Amino acid sequence: MKNSLNIALITPRLDIGGEELSTISIARELIKRGHNVTYISKDGPLLEKLREENIPFIKASIDGKKPWHFLSGAFSLREVMTKNKFEFDIVHCAEPRPTIMSFIAARISMRRNIKIIWHDRNTKYHFIAGGIFNFLADFVIAISDFERKKLIHYGLSRKKIETIHNCLYLSTSEHVDKDNSERGKLGLCHGDKVVGMVAKMIPEKGHRYFLEAIPSILKYSPQTKFLLVGGGPLERELRELAYKLNIYKSVVFAGYYKNMGKIYTIIDILVLYSWKEAFGNVCIEAGAFGKPVVASNAGGIAEAVVDGKTGILVPPKNPRKLAEAIIYLLENPDIAKKMGEAGRKRVREYFTIERVGNEVEKVYEHLTGNRP
Repeated sequence: MKNSLNIALITPRLDIGGEELSTISIARELIKRGHNVTYISKDGPLLEKLREENIPFIKASIDGKKPWHFLSGAFSLREVMTKNKFEFDIVHCAEPRPTIMSFIAARISMRRNIKIIWHDRNTKYHFIAGGIFNFLADFVIAISDFERKKLIHYGLSRKKIETIHNCLYLSTSEHVDKDNSERGKLGLCHGDKVVGMVAKMIPEKGHRYFLEAIPSILKYSPQTKFLLVGGGPLERELRELAYKLNIYKSVVFAGYYKNMGKIYTIIDILVLYSWKEAFGNVCIEAGAFGKPVVASNAGGIAEAVVDGKTGILVPPKNPRKLAEAIIYLLENPDIAKKMGEAGRKRVREYFTIERVGNEVEKVYEHLTGNRP
């Protein structure tokens, strides 16, 4: 770009999640390109990562969800803007809440020149957001064409939204589990075929259907193990279902895992069986480690997985079809390997931070007129 911009990147908290890690990777890339970036959030476990990477940080109380929190959050952001003498050109928000707070903060301060972006990574309320963000944001970035089309359907102007697919923000330089120590911690034996699911245990992620597919898979491949990584409100219910289906000896509940690189080196096939998903970051993470994916053909997942090339897409909420796809890959390891290699190639060529940086800069150029 012609000149550097003053950019605020905002997430409500600094939790360990895709939203925060993606925003940090964007911050890192924009700084590398010469922009002045400030990360605004309430504190959280990823604050240390910001400090390690020397990303400027300002704390603000913007994580509230009650109606009155929108006003208190707006005043907190106004205070941040005051300290920075309202020099932000772009306020780039990862969620609707801080976007609304930023709009209020800019308006009560009479700073209409500040351009506000909502980066839509998955909203539950498209029917509301499609209309109101015509007025509350200068632009919207969607993480998938699925999300973009849905927001347009519910009233968002086509001129105010572009799709920018996520990039890989997980390091692939993790050590391979050569000594099987990680497998041992998880109760897995050397040589076990491992089918893994990485997702928060909530209804829309489809864990129930995955567990219901396992008895059929075990008939064909009795030694296969099934690894569930993540936690959530359904964990107890899913453990009980594993016992009810008499598959508990083949299922490992690994809980939350910080070192996801080691998980991806252990699994042979990744499953994402959501019936509601804006994109499906875990699919490109698995691809980066050369693992094939079996996923539901729902939401924006088809933009992360190329059916028949980097994985297999099956109908959601259908344990029989899910089982058939997993069995096919277990019985055809050469095909599974080719799919994994194609996934790795696609991640290296397309799901890059350089591509995201280019596309984000184009949005900034469009809003500010700051062109080469």
